Amino acid sequence: MEVRGHRRPFATRERVGGGWNVHTAPAGTGELGQDDTPDLVARDTAGKLWLHQGVRKPGPEWNGALVPGPVRALVGGGWNTYDLIF
Repeated sequence: MEVRGHRRPFATRERVGGGWNVHTAPAGTGELGQDDTPDLVARDTAGKLWLHQGVRKPGPEWNGALVPGPVRALVGGGWNTYDLIF
């Protein structure tokens, strides 16, 4: 994709879901779920840490795009004592 003779570094953005405003600290973590896809953890306002396993979207229109899965898993509580999560 080009704009005024300059190539854009990324493809057009796609909405993958809503409700992320309940999280205070999302962090890409790499692979945690032992399924060869990168995952995401996110802390909510109560200090609970949630695991969102990455899934690849099927179909040619998605081109194997990686998005957060439909189910999250609780990792544990007390994470609001930390300033950074990475």
